[in-house]
Amino acid sequence: SFLKKVLVAFPMLTRGIGKKSSSGDVFFHISIEKIIEEAIAPLIEVNSLEEAKEAAYRRRPYFKMHVNSPLLRLQVIRITSDNLANLMVVIYLHHIIVDEISLRALEKAIHCFLNDSEFIMENEVNKYAGLMVEINTSLDSVEKQKCLKNFVEKYLVSNSANSCLGFSSETWSPVKTFEAKRNEYKLELDIHKICEKLSIDSFHFYFCCYLLTLKRYLAENDLLVCIPVTKRSHKPTGELGSLFDFILYRYEFKSDHNLKEFMLDVHFKWTNNHPKNFIPLSDVLSYLKHKKQMAGLKMHNAFSFDFKDKNDSHIINITSKHAKFPFFVNICENSNAKLEIKVEWATDIIDESIIENFASSFINTCTKITQNFETLKEVSISSIDVMNQEEKRQILSFNRRIEPIPNYYMHRLFEKHCNENGDKIAVICEERKISYNKLNEMAIVIAAYLLKVIPEEDISKKPIIVMMERNEWIIASILAIWKIGGFFLPISDDMQQKLLQIYADPRMQINIVLTNLNNNFLKIDIPEKLNVIDVRTIFSSGKKYHVKNNQPATSPGEMLAYMFLTSGTTGEPKRCMITHKALSILLESVTRDFKLLEFEVNLLQWIQISFDVFILDLIIGILAVPGTITIIPGPYRQAVFH
Repeated sequence: SFLKKVLVAFPMLTRGIGKKSSSGDVFFHISIEKIIEEAIAPLIEVNSLEEAKEAAYRRRPYFKMHVNSPLLRLQVIRITSDNLANLMVVIYLHHIIVDEISLRALEKAIHCFLNDSEFIMENEVNKYAGLMVEINTSLDSVEKQKCLKNFVEKYLVSNSANSCLGFSSETWSPVKTFEAKRNEYKLELDIHKICEKLSIDSFHFYFCCYLLTLKRYLAENDLLVCIPVTKRSHKPTGELGSLFDFILYRYEFKSDHNLKEFMLDVHFKWTNNHPKNFIPLSDVLSYLKHKKQMAGLKMHNAFSFDFKDKNDSHIINITSKHAKFPFFVNICENSNAKLEIKVEWATDIIDESIIENFASSFINTCTKITQNFETLKEVSISSIDVMNQEEKRQILSFNRRIEPIPNYYMHRLFEKHCNENGDKIAVICEERKISYNKLNEMAIVIAAYLLKVIPEEDISKKPIIVMMERNEWIIASILAIWKIGGFFLPISDDMQQKLLQIYADPRMQINIVLTNLNNNFLKIDIPEKLNVIDVRTIFSSGKKYHVKNNQPATSPGEMLAYMFLTSGTTGEPKRCMITHKALSILLESVTRDFKLLEFEVNLLQWIQISFDVFILDLIIGILAVPGTITIIPGPYRQAVFH
């Protein structure tokens, strides 16, 4: 009788998933009689409320899709020896038929039915048949497909935003199941005065704190968050029903915003996007899959906010069996300004220590802003420290002081090895063996030539592109650039398109490209304004070049050694500028940690030059100690044992 009342009040719970058609899953109606027959589990008895919670957790069902079976289960647990409760009614629901917001309405209804009181639906629910027709029609509409195309191109392909904590080789997939775990935290804050001053509500306050914390953990200024909402961009608008929506909310941080400006900006963008928006997340994923663009949204996080009144204390939420998102934060505020923070995550993707640190930092952010808003409101958001004290202490414990702080020029260390071990083999590539003296001679000739063709004022200001395959020429070219006081930007021979992207970037100023590629290996049309120098031709010309061994005009702490661009997989590629002093510190660290002075170093060089690990190879192999680097030629990189 109880379950029948629930199903009559919420007809969307009678939805099932049929076999897939060419356009996707097919939704259909399951009769109330069939659900009652299949969904009610036998009564069980336990001694205490805690045992009941444990039993409810253990008995979480695995819902089978596409077999015409109900997507809910009802389990009644009788509690025999507990002063607080004598009965627990557990309803398990698949997330495809109820989301976090709709769950609140369902909880209120269940409370009314169990106490024989009247339940009034705040939003009238359409008749089920009409609801299904409207939804399926909307999904297949031409207008919806245009909206999907525009959204994906704007937010997920051409300029994709980062979306989730990802610290595992596992990648989130909406068609794969991941085990879920949940941690709960309690907090008591009075934020209402702040909300009144800014004319925002509690949701916006906590959402701002969430974005600030997420920004810190992702080290990104461009974030994408899934948020459950009750409004749709298609019919039936504002109704409870199937296909409950998560919108995809994107926020780009502005470095010049102070805290007050940031919070008002988040509120403005939410209130102006919410009524119009958005595309349901499930549709976005289906579209990406169909267009074979799933890489555009590998992972995502979710944030939701609820308000719970004092009559809801009897409700106990059981952790889901499977994660709906890799990372899901739910904030629940009650009438006494008490806060419940629930963090649910996919255990195969995110380690629990990350979750604990994130939750602690989120609580720290909420508390700090609440207690110090008047002081912080004019402070730049980039200056607000969200990290919790324990994590800060742990990170600082990794720091090891080096006294005195090393401050070398990298090429000077190489020249020292030449003086002491000049005849020793520095580089092996295929059948060629190049000694330290020979490699230094090659570098000197290239350096002298560069001094002739590069204006003196450009040497320390504009990066020299090295677009080369890995062999002795790339190492000689790097040493040459350092000898003249310049710095380089590496491009691997298999990533030549990057040169055109860098050339088109107005922030970049480049004139010189060093290469050792034959014309038949050049896969791009190099802009005419670039001076492309094949370093091999400098030697084949037979001309004699010399370079003075002068002291550089700037110190190692100011003199750039190289720059590289991040991959762009988590946002816009960033330019990283590395000085000789920074490399000196790295060199000292690896010399000590790898105990390089205690054995003969022979390093197998495999990584492409666009990755800065390539520089680590040079440091270990020929700069920290006079070792030998054996370079695996490009054709054999994927067959190391060849």
